[in-house]
Amino acid sequence: MTTIEGFLEEKTEKQSKEGKKYFSVRIGGRTASAWHEVAKIIETLPVGTYVVAGLTQTESNGRTYNNLISIGAKERPTTTTRSTDNREKSIQRQVAFKGAIEVIVAKINKG
Repeated sequence: MTTIEGFLEEKTEKQSKEGKKYFSVRIGGRTASAWHEVAKIIETLPVGTYVVAGLTQTESNGRTYNNLISIGAKERPTTTTRSTDNREKSIQRQVAFKGAIEVIVAKINKG
């Protein structure tokens, strides 16, 4: 078993040829299938949730499949100073953009 950790980036409900419901998920860039009880848990987790999951690999017809055998929500890792700096820069750009739009609108309304 391999443990993976990351954000639940995508989840898509699917149905097998035999009519069994399962989810295809992407966690931290890795794609896997969730069946049975794990699928029921996936159904309750919103995309964007930080999770830790147990993963096994099986081979069939020359293909390798990643199957989740456990999953749970986990507290998000703390943000670093670098990401805070990026957030502040993003806010500053937004404020500057809004100010530029206000100047243009004022000139248009002035005539």
